[in-house]
Amino acid sequence: MSSSGIARAVRTSASRVRSAFALLLRRVADRNGKNRGIDFVARAAHLYAMLNGLSALAATGADRRLINRSIRGAMLQIETDLRGTGTRRK
Repeated sequence: MSSSGIARAVRTSASRVRSAFALLLRRVADRNGKNRGIDFVARAAHLYAMLNGLSALAATGADRRLINRSIRGAMLQIETDLRGTGTRRK
């Protein structure tokens, strides 16, 4: 597979993961009745980027406590958003 084919496959896979995150976040918010105005695509993209960055940090030997603290912070932000007080559409 050429490098452009690999890049295309990676972009397609990343898009699918972000879409799955958005769907999951929407389902949780729907279940809780708190989905008004939340931009699920933006929230999913943020989650994907955060996890991708933490994966890179872990691969380069970053401090485990820093990674755990970052994950807890990101999950708290997502929980806040799902309560309806976070990322909003304009």
